[in-house]
Parts: sequence; structure tokens; C-alpha cells
Amino acid sequence: DANSDSALPIEGVDASYNDFWIENAGIGDTLRTSHIIYPTDGQLPDLAEGAVTRLRRPGSATINGPEDRGLSERCLVGFNAGPPFVPSLYNNNVQIIQNEDHVVLMTEMINDARIAPVFDSSDAQPMLDEKLRLWSGDSHAYWDGDTLVVVTNNFNGLTRSFGRAGTSLHKVLTERLTRVGPYTVDYEFTIDDPATFSDKLTAIVSMTKVAGLLYEYACHEGNYGMVNILRGARVQEALAEEATN
Repeated sequence: DANSDSALPIEGVDASYNDFWIENAGIGDTLRTSHIIYPTDGQLPDLAEGAVTRLRRPGSATINGPEDRGLSERCLVGFNAGPPFVPSLYNNNVQIIQNEDHVVLMTEMINDARIAPVFDSSDAQPMLDEKLRLWSGDSHAYWDGDTLVVVTNNFNGLTRSFGRAGTSLHKVLTERLTRVGPYTVDYEFTIDDPATFSDKLTAIVSMTKVAGLLYEYACHEGNYGMVNILRGARVQEALAEEATN
């Protein structure tokens, strides 16, 4: 009885197990009320006429197969991996790897690595054929002074444009990474998607270097949880059929 005087308080491991995984501590002395800097009111732009507000997959009202389940549940796209990167409860780390002519943006969540060739300018970037579509889009990069600019298009349209709005089919994402201190990078991104929003959307996230390695996030929901989800759905169907007979 939780109301009993003899009930033991929940503390120690029982109370804090889930908190161990959650990244909710503020780092640095800048606290933002909104990541959005444009529109200047800090709010999302209005939706464009006819914009999709809920992305549904065929048969998503049922559990006929793995295709009916969410992308992160299927270990295809991490829920905070983007692109763009958006802070979430956990696994927010990003590793930036750079050599002479390429940059790699690797997210901790599901270890998605976007490899972007670096060109002399934005005009020098070749474009994929519009028929070639990728989950994380096709990325190219160039330097604007001390700022690394990564432009991504050719998304496959099977992910949302931003948040819960739209699809990624017409999205062009521009990311700007600028070192503003020895351990801090300002990550700014702009979404230009006229099929989803009535205006562009720009947001900024401060990234702080951590003293550690980025380890593999081994996503196993698709190996174990998926089987049990589908098995449970079949059992529910069998029980419902028995009840009607």
C-alpha cells in the first residue's frame, strides 16, 4: 500500500535508473527560450496550404508487418538524428570528422553518418538526379569564412520536414557550423520547404565538446522488439476472432 506508513520510499537505483540516460543538464551560460531565431517570434511558420500534417505509411492503422511501424522503431532513422539535429532526451552526441575534401557528421543515435564532399564554393556543388532520393538526403559542403556550410537535398519524402509537419520531399536543408569558443560550436540550420511552411525556418543549437568517445548505438528493436510486436498483434487478432465465434 503506497499510502501505508510502512511503505518504503522509492530511492536509489529504483528512483534514478531512467534518469541515468537522460541528458537534461544545461551546459554553458546561455539559456534559450526558443531555438528558432527566424521567424523572429521564435515560433514555427504557418503551414503552407495543403501541407501534410501527419505522415502516414500504407496500412499504418494496422500491424501487418514491420513497414507499419515507426522509422526509429525499425532502426532506420534516429528520432533526434535529423537532419537537422534537434536536442532530445538522450543520445544527442554528434561527432564531426574532417579531412581535406570531406566532412562527416555522425550522430550517436543509430550511428547515422552523413558524408559531405567539400567544394570551393556553393556554386561548385554537383547535384544528384532528382530521382535519386535518400533517407538523410544528399549533402555537400563548402567554407564561408570560418563557417562550415552543409547543404542537403534529395530527401526521400518518407520522413517529416520538421517536427510533425510535412514530408521531406521538397526540403532543402542548410546547416552552418561555426566555432565560437575552444569547446563550443554554434549549429545553425535553415529549412526551406515551401510545400510545408509558408516561410523559411532558422534555428540555432549550441554544441559543447565533451571529454569522451562516441560509441556505437546498437539499435536492436528491429531484431527483437519487432518480432514480439508482430507476434502480439497476431495473438490479439486470434483472440478477437475467438470472441466473435
